[in-house]
Amino acid sequence: MKLIKQKLKNDLREGAKNLKNKVEILDNIILSLYTGEDYTVLNDQIDLISDLNFESITLMQLVVMIEDEFDMTIPDEVFSMEYFRSYKYLKKYICGDMIHGTK
Repeated sequence: MKLIKQKLKNDLREGAKNLKNKVEILDNIILSLYTGEDYTVLNDQIDLISDLNFESITLMQLVVMIEDEFDMTIPDEVFSMEYFRSYKYLKKYICGDMIHGTK
């Protein structure tokens, strides 16, 4: 029983580490597309369009980079500027809180 509990603890730690890595990768992708100088830290209130001045072409680049980096396909019905303009939504989507397809 003790071994099972330890394995569960280790699995939870590993899962948290993986989520943190995913968020760091997402942050790096977003910041690589950002051309301004005001934001170096992203938070859940960031709107990619109004706060970071992302245009539609930048959002498309973002989707392609996310798909490539995370080896996933973002279905058309999930991708919309209404949702993908929100850093919080993207973070939840990448971390698996939203349903998504894989390649």
